[in-house]
Amino acid sequence: MDKIDANGCYGCLGQYTALVYNSNVATSITASGRASVSTMTLHFEMFLNDNVKFGSLNETLEFINNIVNESRTRKYNDSLILSHIPTVEETFAKIVLDSGYRWIPNERELNIIWDTLINLSQENITRIYYKNNLFEFVLNKNIMDIIKRMLKNLETPFFTSSKVPPEIADDLNYLKDLCMEYVYYRYMFIDRIDRCDNMLKSVTMVSDTDSTIISVDGWYRFIVEQISGMKLKIANDFENPSCDIDALKEDLEEKNEAKEEIDYEYNFNTDEVYEVHRLSHPEISTGDNNVRYSIISILSYILDHTVNDYMTKMCENFNSVDGTSHTAKDCKIWAKTEFLFARLMMVPHAKKNYASIMEMQEGNMVPEEKQLDTKGIEAIHKSSKPLSTRKALKKILLEDILRTPVPDQLKFIKDIAVLEHNIINSIRSGSKEYFKPATVKSMSTYDDPLRIQGIKASIAWNFIKPAEVEGLDLNERNAINIAKVHINRANVEDIKDKYPEVYQNMITALDDETFKSYTSGNKTPKRLISNEIGAVAIPINVEVPDWIKDFIDYEAIIEDNLAGFPYESVGIQRMGKENLAYTNIVQL
Repeated sequence: MDKIDANGCYGCLGQYTALVYNSNVATSITASGRASVSTMTLHFEMFLNDNVKFGSLNETLEFINNIVNESRTRKYNDSLILSHIPTVEETFAKIVLDSGYRWIPNERELNIIWDTLINLSQENITRIYYKNNLFEFVLNKNIMDIIKRMLKNLETPFFTSSKVPPEIADDLNYLKDLCMEYVYYRYMFIDRIDRCDNMLKSVTMVSDTDSTIISVDGWYRFIVEQISGMKLKIANDFENPSCDIDALKEDLEEKNEAKEEIDYEYNFNTDEVYEVHRLSHPEISTGDNNVRYSIISILSYILDHTVNDYMTKMCENFNSVDGTSHTAKDCKIWAKTEFLFARLMMVPHAKKNYASIMEMQEGNMVPEEKQLDTKGIEAIHKSSKPLSTRKALKKILLEDILRTPVPDQLKFIKDIAVLEHNIINSIRSGSKEYFKPATVKSMSTYDDPLRIQGIKASIAWNFIKPAEVEGLDLNERNAINIAKVHINRANVEDIKDKYPEVYQNMITALDDETFKSYTSGNKTPKRLISNEIGAVAIPINVEVPDWIKDFIDYEAIIEDNLAGFPYESVGIQRMGKENLAYTNIVQL
């Protein structure tokens, strides 16, 4: 409720027609929100991949100085914790490689950094080397032994960082404390908003107004490589982390548990779609998932503590924390791990456009039918898209992209081609399923009605239809299906003998003064349809007439149905005009 109330207040403050409108407050709230998300993003980039680069010599020396000043609060002895004590040369190399945000150190600056390092104690050299260096730190034998011991001791899978299994609680807290001291860097960047907007991200996939989605795939694969060959209880004693899936499938077939399904293939040579029969197997649950959840939750538990301590630091800088403690009750800026995504597909050059498979929410498995989560993808969300198109594209998105280890471009193209054939065959059969549905208001409600496609298409229908066919009352609200067509003087002669009345009506429509409108700021009449009718409205309760089928623009209808689908996300480049859909093999 607090969030709803806060959003409501912010909406009023930022709405200029509201009684309590305040432009300064609205701007400050937005800036604070951006600062919070940017701060959180930079923390993840630092802690997980050492990816926040130095932007000046001053930042570099400040980083070194901050770590040296931590000596008074250190609790652990390096010789008892670490199996690798870095040299000055290794630490210097790390510092130099950490530069690169709009600044590359010159020879003089490199000498200053080197002279600074060689005058430090070995303990400080070691701490500088491991700060923001998670993977190198975990490679130390004692640290990796803690992780292996936790995975080995788990009696049940570790599903969520908020519910730690008691058998690993002590080890997990110990690992967290070590990471907080050796790896975690608790200092802010003054230009964090600008830096977050312009830096190249390595682990941060999506940032929203109040959340950040990060990739921990690197961590998972790194730990899997280190524990290869171990037998774990949570993996049902299979050689971790994989098991013989093929053997399990054969076993299912022997038990007649595999079902035959009909699928469709596209032949590029013959331009034909044909049926194929495949065996579909039930979902196989293996110990691999249990191990994956547990490895990720170990990191999530540590991140829960580091990110909230980092946000506490930000609140301290803003003087918004009362006292030295900071809990969820003290301040509303409190982060937690909420979702685990199996896979996320991002749409290039578009903000808040992505699709994902949500496996878990706060430790609870998400039902398979509700796992697909899409944000901003026009082909899936646009209400003017036919429902059958959105359903087919969702199936392609799931099967060819999100639920496969590696997206199969050829299968993707084939499935798009199958959908195209379905659209064409459906239209030829007289169906309006793939026409654009629309609702148009009374013509008088529009300032410039002939700039509205639905109005022009409705006028075209009233002109063209035979006298005995129902027309559209343009003074009322109408539900219609818009059929894209090519009707011009060059092709209208094709129906002259077969449909003489419709032919004459088309000639009239092409010449009629009704198809003129005024452009904004120019009182000179402009013919909007350019001597061609491009769309005809068909009343919702009227079947598709035979005379219109000869003029159907199949390419335009296919483009309307498939527009907005993220081909580029799977490496398919569309050629030609920007608004036309192409694959790298055929024009769609």
